[in-house]
Amino acid sequence: MIPPELYRNQQTYQQLAQALSLGLRRQIWIAVCDNRYWRDRLMERLAEDHPQTTQAPHGLVPIVLNAQNPELNPLLAISHWLRTHQQQVNPLEPPTFAIIGVEHLTLQSSQQQRRFLKNLKFIADIYVPKMDFNLLLWLPRPWMNSITESVPEFWQWRTGLFEFQGEPTPVLLSDLPKPEQFFPVQDQQFFDRYFRTFDPQNLQSTTTVDSEQQAWAISQQYRAQIHQENTDEVTLRSALASYEQLLTYLKSGDRRLGNIYNDIGNFTWLLARQITEPEPKQRHLQRSVEYYERALTEMPTPPDTEPDAELFAMIHNNLGAVYSDLAHYQNSSDFLHRAVQAYEAALAHRSPDTDTLRYISTQNNLGTVYWHLAQQENSVSHLQGAINCYESAARLLNEEQEPENWAMMQNNLGTAYLNLSQYQDPNACLQVALSAYQAALQHRTPETNPVGCASTHNNLGTTYWQLSVYLTEDSEQWQKTLEAAIASYEITLSLAHLLTQDDPDLSLDFAVLDTLNNLGLIHYQLATELTSALPQANKIEHLQTAIKAHCLSLSKQIEDDPNYEDTLSYLIGEVRAVYEQGGIVAQNQALSEVPSELLPRILPRL
Repeated sequence: MIPPELYRNQQTYQQLAQALSLGLRRQIWIAVCDNRYWRDRLMERLAEDHPQTTQAPHGLVPIVLNAQNPELNPLLAISHWLRTHQQQVNPLEPPTFAIIGVEHLTLQSSQQQRRFLKNLKFIADIYVPKMDFNLLLWLPRPWMNSITESVPEFWQWRTGLFEFQGEPTPVLLSDLPKPEQFFPVQDQQFFDRYFRTFDPQNLQSTTTVDSEQQAWAISQQYRAQIHQENTDEVTLRSALASYEQLLTYLKSGDRRLGNIYNDIGNFTWLLARQITEPEPKQRHLQRSVEYYERALTEMPTPPDTEPDAELFAMIHNNLGAVYSDLAHYQNSSDFLHRAVQAYEAALAHRSPDTDTLRYISTQNNLGTVYWHLAQQENSVSHLQGAINCYESAARLLNEEQEPENWAMMQNNLGTAYLNLSQYQDPNACLQVALSAYQAALQHRTPETNPVGCASTHNNLGTTYWQLSVYLTEDSEQWQKTLEAAIASYEITLSLAHLLTQDDPDLSLDFAVLDTLNNLGLIHYQLATELTSALPQANKIEHLQTAIKAHCLSLSKQIEDDPNYEDTLSYLIGEVRAVYEQGGIVAQNQALSEVPSELLPRILPRL
């Protein structure tokens, strides 16, 4: 049975399935679908309802386009498959290769996009006359428009065009929100309990040191400066030099060595964060790891006293943080796995009863590492790991005493469930995400935390939009959900505008233009989807609002921006829809709202 959300596309679906079943060769079929969820369901239904197209030895073979691959040539993957299955290929039953993932090119550079289009031209000019297989190319509508205009040689070879109606996928997985970091309110270094912290004063030069006592005093002066957030490069390098001088006076077995190597690891890590060039930064991070590991070798394992246990946990927590940084710069899951091990070792020696805030901080850090692992492998299990960490941390926070930290943890929990909805039980996961974000907003208000409020409202809007995909059977609920998404996005944009007016250099953890584009797309959906039961006047009003949103977005982009062409395509579709809803008068009124410099790009494509 075809799922309810595909009823409107049933005829197109059956035509596609029939074309795949005919056993033809040298066919190029174009399937247009803006919603990845529906596209994936269509592929699944082909397997269920028409097994002859997918369960035959050479049925439908999916080829996932890797947007990160500089070649961007699907022929390479196809050639590899044909060589691997050469003995089984039946010339009377040519395989069909389904190319998916073109939508990810939207986030790549214009050079990458042109390379893909060039490869399509090569297929048309050289390969089509002799190819012994078929192609099924899945495209979102903006990419269909781009190919028709940029590669007419490929487009004219198409033997079938199957256009599925449906709203765009709300957001790419890579664009979903990320967890936030947790910082304990009182996070004094354990080291302070045992060693005197000197008041800031004129720091002595390490070249005048002539005793252990003097070396110790100078090193602690630098440590005090850094502890008071004086972390400029000169101070950090001087501090490292003073500690190296101190080490020349200490003998193996000195119980202070664990603390000292931990401090050197901290200073090296802070120095790495001051460096902008990737290679020197990574070298310093690696050295920081070496110092932390050296600190651990200077300690009894397992730690035999409470102070040793606390230091042991601190060093492992620091190791986890540095491994996380290395994973970011090297895009390596290996470092993330090491970070998991380090954080788990820290938790094993941190008590949730006596060291609550640090325990919560480590749980949150561990959850965030699991979140990043989920972007690379075993998504469901790693996201569940992140959820377990965030829930454990949230249970330890007192909402009344720590409202901001509690709200941040709810935000992270919502983010984990929003990501999990991409893989399993989308409706249930999205409902949990909604509840978590709404709980966070009880304490993240425009007055108390405008940045956090804007971020969480942006996440909430995305969650409502994702949820609407699964509510198309209920027109009223679908409309209410999209209206809730609009309300959240409007709050996000209002706060972002106020915040950046006060501080133009303020860094937000979401892309304002993406939010603006999403807002326009939702208004477009409310006006054009068959699910919408709105009166025509209301639909035209939504289209006019969508046009204003995308015009504003284009005014803040340049033509080389990766999203420029998509935004322009959205705008053109909205102007067309105004004509379909209200005729030439309504269209002319809509065009009067479009900046004059955009009209030459729009009018020829209407």
